[in-house]
Amino acid sequence: MLRGKRVLVTGARGFIGRNLVDALVARGADVAALDMVPQDMKETGGLTVYTGDIADSTFVKECVDGCRPEIVFHLAAFKERSSEVEDFYRAVGVNVMGSLNLLSALVKQGGVSSVVVLGTAEEYGKNASPFAESMRETPVTAYSWSKLCVTNLCSMCHSLYGLPVVVLRPTLAYGPGQEAGMFLPSLIRSLKEGREFAMTAGEQTRDFVYVTDLVDAMIRASGAEGAAGEVINIGSGSAVKLLELVTMVERLMDRRGLVRVGGRDYRPDEIMDYRVDTSKAKRLIGWQATTGLDEGVRRTIASFLPRGGE
Repeated sequence: MLRGKRVLVTGARGFIGRNLVDALVARGADVAALDMVPQDMKETGGLTVYTGDIADSTFVKECVDGCRPEIVFHLAAFKERSSEVEDFYRAVGVNVMGSLNLLSALVKQGGVSSVVVLGTAEEYGKNASPFAESMRETPVTAYSWSKLCVTNLCSMCHSLYGLPVVVLRPTLAYGPGQEAGMFLPSLIRSLKEGREFAMTAGEQTRDFVYVTDLVDAMIRASGAEGAAGEVINIGSGSAVKLLELVTMVERLMDRRGLVRVGGRDYRPDEIMDYRVDTSKAKRLIGWQATTGLDEGVRRTIASFLPRGGE
Protein backbone atom coordinates (compact mmCIF):
# COMPACT_ATOMS: atom_id res chain seq x y z
CA MET A 1 0.00 0.00 0.00
CA LEU A 2 2.81 2.42 0.85
CA ARG A 3 5.61 1.24 -1.44
CA GLY A 4 6.52 4.02 -3.85
CA LYS A 5 3.99 6.44 -2.34
CA ARG A 6 5.02 10.05 -1.75
CA VAL A 7 4.45 10.69 1.96
CA LEU A 8 4.89 13.89 3.97
CA VAL A 9 5.39 13.75 7.74
CA THR A 10 5.37 16.97 9.78
CA GLY A 11 6.92 16.95 13.24
CA ALA A 12 9.08 14.11 11.96
CA ARG A 13 11.82 14.46 14.58
CA GLY A 14 9.51 14.02 17.55
CA PHE A 15 9.10 10.78 19.48
CA ILE A 16 6.09 9.56 17.49
CA GLY A 17 7.35 11.12 14.26
CA ARG A 18 10.66 9.25 14.33
CA ASN A 19 8.90 5.93 14.83
CA LEU A 20 6.45 6.73 12.05
CA VAL A 21 9.17 7.76 9.59
CA ASP A 22 11.12 4.54 10.28
CA ALA A 23 7.99 2.46 9.67
CA LEU A 24 7.17 4.27 6.43
CA VAL A 25 10.69 3.98 5.05
CA ALA A 26 10.73 0.28 5.97
CA ARG A 27 7.53 -0.15 3.94
CA GLY A 28 9.11 1.42 0.88
CA ALA A 29 7.48 4.85 0.98
CA ASP A 30 9.20 7.94 -0.44
CA VAL A 31 9.16 10.07 2.72
CA ALA A 32 9.54 13.85 3.07
CA ALA A 33 10.23 14.70 6.71
CA LEU A 34 9.42 18.23 7.87
CA ASP A 35 10.69 19.58 11.19
CA MET A 36 12.22 22.73 12.65
CA VAL A 37 15.37 21.00 13.92
CA PRO A 38 15.86 17.61 12.20
CA GLN A 39 19.64 17.77 12.55
CA ASP A 40 19.87 14.09 13.51
CA MET A 41 17.81 12.91 10.52
CA LYS A 42 19.99 11.88 7.59
CA GLU A 43 18.64 11.85 4.06
CA THR A 44 18.69 8.46 2.37
CA GLY A 45 17.21 6.96 -0.76
CA GLY A 46 13.75 6.93 0.82
CA LEU A 47 13.96 10.05 2.98
CA THR A 48 14.13 13.76 2.14
CA VAL A 49 14.42 16.31 4.96
CA TYR A 50 12.81 19.76 4.96
CA THR A 51 13.95 22.11 7.73
CA GLY A 52 11.67 25.00 8.63
CA ASP A 53 8.78 26.35 10.68
CA ILE A 54 5.28 25.08 9.99
CA ALA A 55 4.00 28.49 11.09
CA ASP A 56 5.74 29.95 7.99
CA SER A 57 3.14 29.67 5.23
CA THR A 58 5.67 30.27 2.44
CA PHE A 59 7.94 27.49 3.69
CA VAL A 60 5.04 25.06 4.04
CA LYS A 61 3.78 25.78 0.53
CA GLU A 62 7.27 25.31 -0.91
CA CYS A 63 7.58 22.01 0.94
CA VAL A 64 4.20 20.73 -0.30
CA ASP A 65 4.95 21.89 -3.85
CA GLY A 66 8.36 20.25 -3.69
CA CYS A 67 7.36 16.80 -2.45
CA ARG A 68 3.80 16.66 -3.93
CA PRO A 69 2.56 14.25 -1.26
CA GLU A 70 -0.07 11.62 -1.86
CA ILE A 71 -0.35 10.83 1.86
CA VAL A 72 0.25 13.27 4.73
CA PHE A 73 0.77 12.67 8.44
CA HIS A 74 0.52 15.89 10.42
CA LEU A 75 2.21 15.64 13.83
CA ALA A 76 3.96 19.01 14.24
CA ALA A 77 2.69 20.81 17.35
CA PHE A 78 3.44 23.06 20.30
CA LYS A 79 2.89 20.63 23.19
CA GLU A 80 3.24 22.69 26.37
CA ARG A 81 0.44 21.56 28.65
CA SER A 82 -0.45 24.62 30.68
CA SER A 83 -3.21 27.16 31.00
CA GLU A 84 -0.95 30.23 31.03
CA VAL A 85 -2.27 33.00 28.78
CA GLU A 86 1.02 33.28 26.90
CA ASP A 87 0.85 29.62 25.91
CA PHE A 88 -2.49 30.16 24.16
CA TYR A 89 -0.79 32.60 21.81
CA ARG A 90 2.00 30.12 21.08
CA ALA A 91 -0.49 27.29 20.60
CA VAL A 92 -2.47 29.37 18.12
CA GLY A 93 0.69 30.34 16.22
CA VAL A 94 2.03 26.82 15.86
CA ASN A 95 -0.89 24.43 16.15
CA VAL A 96 -3.73 26.38 14.58
CA MET A 97 -1.91 28.56 12.05
CA GLY A 98 0.58 25.81 11.23
CA SER A 99 -2.26 23.41 10.51
CA LEU A 100 -4.05 26.03 8.45
CA ASN A 101 -0.88 26.58 6.41
CA LEU A 102 -0.57 22.87 5.70
CA LEU A 103 -4.23 22.17 4.93
CA SER A 104 -4.46 25.26 2.74
CA ALA A 105 -1.43 24.18 0.71
CA LEU A 106 -2.87 20.67 0.31
CA VAL A 107 -6.26 21.99 -0.82
CA LYS A 108 -4.60 24.21 -3.42
CA GLN A 109 -2.35 21.46 -4.73
CA GLY A 110 -4.91 18.65 -4.85
CA GLY A 111 -4.11 15.03 -5.56
CA VAL A 112 -3.85 13.98 -1.90
CA SER A 113 -5.46 10.63 -1.10
CA SER A 114 -5.22 10.82 2.71
CA VAL A 115 -4.34 13.29 5.46
CA VAL A 116 -3.95 11.87 8.97
CA VAL A 117 -3.86 14.53 11.69
CA LEU A 118 -2.77 13.69 15.22
CA GLY A 119 -5.07 15.24 17.80
CA THR A 120 -5.20 14.26 21.46
CA ALA A 121 -7.58 12.59 23.89
CA GLU A 122 -6.95 15.64 26.09
CA GLU A 123 -9.50 17.44 23.93
CA TYR A 124 -12.20 15.68 25.99
CA GLY A 125 -11.03 17.41 29.16
CA LYS A 126 -13.01 16.50 32.25
CA ASN A 127 -15.72 14.47 30.54
CA ALA A 128 -16.62 11.17 32.17
CA SER A 129 -14.51 8.30 30.88
CA PRO A 130 -14.29 6.34 28.74
CA PHE A 131 -14.14 9.26 26.31
CA ALA A 132 -16.25 8.76 23.19
CA GLU A 133 -16.01 10.67 19.92
CA SER A 134 -19.63 11.81 20.27
CA MET A 135 -18.87 13.83 23.42
CA ARG A 136 -18.74 17.60 23.46
CA GLU A 137 -15.11 18.46 24.20
CA THR A 138 -14.05 20.50 27.25
CA PRO A 139 -10.30 21.23 26.85
CA VAL A 140 -8.46 22.49 29.92
CA THR A 141 -5.06 23.58 28.55
CA ALA A 142 -3.73 25.72 25.71
CA TYR A 143 -2.52 22.55 24.02
CA SER A 144 -5.82 20.66 24.14
CA TRP A 145 -7.84 23.76 23.22
CA SER A 146 -5.67 24.43 20.17
CA LYS A 147 -5.89 20.78 19.16
CA LEU A 148 -9.68 21.02 19.29
CA CYS A 149 -9.47 24.07 17.03
CA VAL A 150 -7.42 21.98 14.59
CA THR A 151 -9.97 19.16 14.75
CA ASN A 152 -12.72 21.61 13.81
CA LEU A 153 -10.56 23.04 11.02
CA CYS A 154 -10.01 19.55 9.62
CA SER A 155 -13.74 18.85 9.70
CA MET A 156 -14.42 22.06 7.82
CA CYS A 157 -11.77 21.35 5.18
CA HIS A 158 -13.32 17.94 4.63
CA SER A 159 -16.86 19.26 4.27
CA LEU A 160 -16.01 22.39 2.23
CA TYR A 161 -13.17 21.17 0.02
CA GLY A 162 -13.45 17.39 0.14
CA LEU A 163 -9.99 17.08 1.71
CA PRO A 164 -9.66 13.42 2.83
CA VAL A 165 -8.58 14.20 6.38
CA VAL A 166 -9.03 12.02 9.45
CA VAL A 167 -8.19 13.06 13.02
CA LEU A 168 -6.81 10.49 15.44
CA ARG A 169 -7.06 11.22 19.15
CA PRO A 170 -4.42 9.12 20.92
CA THR A 171 -4.05 8.71 24.65
CA LEU A 172 -0.57 8.78 26.21
CA ALA A 173 2.01 7.32 23.86
CA TYR A 174 5.11 5.74 25.39
CA GLY A 175 8.04 3.56 24.45
CA PRO A 176 11.81 3.56 23.87
CA GLY A 177 13.26 6.91 22.86
CA GLN A 178 10.58 9.11 24.44
CA GLU A 179 11.71 12.53 25.62
CA ALA A 180 12.90 12.62 29.22
CA GLY A 181 10.34 15.20 30.33
CA MET A 182 7.45 12.72 30.14
CA PHE A 183 6.36 10.79 33.24
CA LEU A 184 7.51 7.25 32.43
CA PRO A 185 11.00 8.01 31.06
CA SER A 186 11.57 10.50 33.89
CA LEU A 187 10.68 7.82 36.42
CA ILE A 188 12.86 5.16 34.78
CA ARG A 189 15.84 7.50 34.50
CA SER A 190 15.55 8.56 38.15
CA LEU A 191 15.42 4.98 39.40
CA LYS A 192 18.28 3.93 37.15
CA GLU A 193 20.47 6.77 38.46
CA GLY A 194 19.41 6.29 42.08
CA ARG A 195 17.73 9.67 42.34
CA GLU A 196 14.59 10.56 44.27
CA PHE A 197 11.45 10.88 42.16
CA ALA A 198 8.72 13.19 43.45
CA MET A 199 5.18 12.60 42.20
CA THR A 200 1.57 13.29 43.11
CA ALA A 201 -0.49 10.88 45.20
CA GLY A 202 -0.85 8.93 41.95
CA GLU A 203 -4.58 8.28 42.12
CA GLN A 204 -5.19 9.64 38.60
CA THR A 205 -5.74 6.96 35.97
CA ARG A 206 -4.11 7.05 32.55
CA ASP A 207 -4.60 5.11 29.31
CA PHE A 208 -1.19 4.35 27.77
CA VAL A 209 -0.66 3.27 24.17
CA TYR A 210 2.64 1.81 22.97
CA VAL A 211 4.23 3.90 20.24
CA THR A 212 4.41 1.18 17.59
CA ASP A 213 0.70 0.44 18.14
CA LEU A 214 -0.03 4.14 17.57
CA VAL A 215 2.09 4.15 14.40
CA ASP A 216 0.16 1.12 13.17
CA ALA A 217 -3.12 2.98 13.79
CA MET A 218 -1.91 5.98 11.81
CA ILE A 219 -0.84 3.87 8.85
CA ARG A 220 -4.11 1.93 8.89
CA ALA A 221 -6.11 5.17 9.01
CA SER A 222 -4.25 6.49 5.96
CA GLY A 223 -5.57 3.64 3.84
CA ALA A 224 -8.96 2.95 5.37
CA GLU A 225 -12.07 3.54 3.30
CA GLY A 226 -14.67 5.57 5.13
CA ALA A 227 -12.21 7.17 7.58
CA ALA A 228 -12.08 10.58 5.88
CA GLY A 229 -13.93 13.24 7.84
CA GLU A 230 -13.93 11.19 11.02
CA VAL A 231 -12.46 11.64 14.50
CA ILE A 232 -11.15 8.35 15.93
CA ASN A 233 -9.88 7.54 19.42
CA ILE A 234 -6.65 5.55 19.74
CA GLY A 235 -5.72 3.96 23.05
CA SER A 236 -5.46 0.72 24.95
CA GLY A 237 -9.06 1.02 26.11
CA SER A 238 -8.05 0.44 29.73
CA ALA A 239 -6.52 2.63 32.39
CA VAL A 240 -4.00 2.25 35.20
CA LYS A 241 -3.42 4.43 38.25
CA LEU A 242 -0.07 6.19 38.07
CA LEU A 243 0.77 4.77 41.48
CA GLU A 244 0.21 1.25 40.10
CA LEU A 245 2.44 2.06 37.12
CA VAL A 246 5.17 3.25 39.49
CA THR A 247 4.91 0.04 41.50
CA MET A 248 5.27 -1.95 38.26
CA VAL A 249 8.40 -0.04 37.25
CA GLU A 250 9.94 -0.41 40.73
CA ARG A 251 9.34 -4.17 40.58
CA LEU A 252 10.72 -4.59 37.06
CA MET A 253 13.82 -2.50 37.87
CA ASP A 254 14.18 -3.86 41.40
CA ARG A 255 14.55 -0.32 42.69
CA ARG A 256 12.49 0.74 45.70
CA GLY A 257 12.49 3.56 48.22
CA LEU A 258 13.27 6.36 45.75
CA VAL A 259 9.73 7.44 44.85
CA ARG A 260 8.25 10.20 47.03
CA VAL A 261 4.50 9.75 46.67
CA GLY A 262 2.63 12.98 47.38
CA GLY A 263 5.76 15.06 46.84
CA ARG A 264 3.92 17.10 44.21
CA ASP A 265 0.45 18.59 44.12
CA TYR A 266 -2.08 17.71 41.47
CA ARG A 267 -2.38 20.34 38.76
CA PRO A 268 -5.38 22.65 39.15
CA ASP A 269 -6.75 21.30 35.84
CA GLU A 270 -5.82 17.65 36.50
CA ILE A 271 -7.90 15.12 34.57
CA MET A 272 -8.29 12.32 37.11
CA ASP A 273 -9.82 9.64 34.89
CA TYR A 274 -8.32 9.39 31.39
CA ARG A 275 -9.45 6.52 29.17
CA VAL A 276 -10.97 6.26 25.69
CA ASP A 277 -13.55 4.11 23.97
CA THR A 278 -11.76 2.47 21.01
CA SER A 279 -14.74 0.73 19.41
CA LYS A 280 -14.78 3.20 16.51
CA ALA A 281 -11.12 2.46 15.71
CA LYS A 282 -11.91 -1.25 15.56
CA ARG A 283 -14.90 -0.65 13.31
CA LEU A 284 -13.48 1.93 10.88
CA ILE A 285 -9.79 1.12 10.56
CA GLY A 286 -9.60 -2.43 11.93
CA TRP A 287 -7.25 -1.44 14.74
CA GLN A 288 -6.75 -2.32 18.36
CA ALA A 289 -3.72 -2.15 20.63
CA THR A 290 -1.67 -5.34 20.74
CA THR A 291 1.10 -4.43 23.19
CA GLY A 292 0.16 -4.91 26.83
CA LEU A 293 1.34 -2.37 29.39
CA ASP A 294 3.62 -4.84 31.17
CA GLU A 295 5.39 -5.78 27.93
CA GLY A 296 5.59 -2.16 26.75
CA VAL A 297 7.07 -1.00 30.04
CA ARG A 298 9.61 -3.85 29.96
CA ARG A 299 10.74 -2.76 26.48
CA THR A 300 10.93 0.86 27.57
CA ILE A 301 13.02 0.02 30.64
CA ALA A 302 15.32 -2.16 28.52
CA SER A 303 16.05 0.81 26.25
CA PHE A 304 17.61 2.63 29.23
CA LEU A 305 19.88 -0.26 30.17
CA PRO A 306 23.20 -1.34 28.61
CA ARG A 307 22.56 -3.15 25.30
CA GLY A 308 18.85 -2.68 25.93
CA GLY A 309 16.18 -1.17 23.75
CA GLU A 310 14.64 -2.07 20.46
